[in-house]
Amino acid sequence: MPELVAGQAGKELTHNQALAILDQLAQPSVVDKDLAAPPGSPANGSMYIVAAAATGEWVGQSGKLACWLDSVLAWTFISPANGWRAFVVGESMWYQYSGSAWVADDTSWANLTLTNTWAVSGGLTPQWRRVKGVVYLRGKCQHATFASNGTTAFTLASGSRPGQTSDFAVLGGATNVTAAKASITTAGVTSLTDLVTASGTVYVSLSGISFAV
Repeated sequence: MPELVAGQAGKELTHNQALAILDQLAQPSVVDKDLAAPPGSPANGSMYIVAAAATGEWVGQSGKLACWLDSVLAWTFISPANGWRAFVVGESMWYQYSGSAWVADDTSWANLTLTNTWAVSGGLTPQWRRVKGVVYLRGKCQHATFASNGTTAFTLASGSRPGQTSDFAVLGGATNVTAAKASITTAGVTSLTDLVTASGTVYVSLSGISFAV
């Protein structure tokens, strides 16, 4: 937000610009996200996500939110924070900023990357997808030599849950597992923790697991 300066002339211009930016960010509605050059006649208050290799008045602003304000006759650029969401009118779709890129909020099922000695169980490959701000997990994995809590099970794709650091779900109904939690770090690595197991292979079902972004 632009701030007022002591003794500044025309304070109302700076104040109105700050209010316009706040109005845009409170309910972010983006006209387009694929333009690398600014439109010729932008409407007052219109906002765009600047595409890669930006040119003209947008040069050097790729990935940022660009707002046109008639009151200042110029573009105002806002750097998005990790987790910000914006509705792209041209696509009728929500996008979320992952910390490095704008990621579509409605995705198809994609495979999780299993780590260490975790493996797919029963042909039910662990997968994830995001729909309107909710991430869903499905599938089943197994670990034959599980010996301690906190074993990393899989990694989530970039943008699935940026910045999440706490437990997001309690897993139930898994053979040989009476209690388990899945935790994801900022690096996108997910661990199965608090496992209480009997002897033999550990099977963990991800079916029915979801969490809000």
